[in-house]
Amino acid sequence: MDGKGIFLWPDEKVYIGEYKSDKKCGCGVFIYSENRIYEGYWYDGKQHGFGVLRTKYDIEKCEWKSGKKERVLNSDEIPNLAFFIQEIRRKLPSHSYDLDKLYKSDEEKFENENNVIVF
Repeated sequence: MDGKGIFLWPDEKVYIGEYKSDKKCGCGVFIYSENRIYEGYWYDGKQHGFGVLRTKYDIEKCEWKSGKKERVLNSDEIPNLAFFIQEIRRKLPSHSYDLDKLYKSDEEKFENENNVIVF
């Protein structure tokens, strides 16, 4: 498949994003579980480039290479996290999905007006 799509696994993992030659490639969001989400760039089916790994308790801005986390970025390398996430989601398939609800805790709030993501 080439283009944009959504893939659902039986264990409820979800990938929403771009594909090239049946592999994740370009911008995408991978939901591992309700407490772990990767939003960022992919190449040849693996995380590659800048991405954000979010859990219920932490947000890590990282650089990835061939599916492995190379390094954690400091704040000036992705200074506006909300803008970075918005740019990733803007390139995804048109579909309504409540990504923020999956990792929010009562103490942690992510910048989003109505908590429903349309991309």
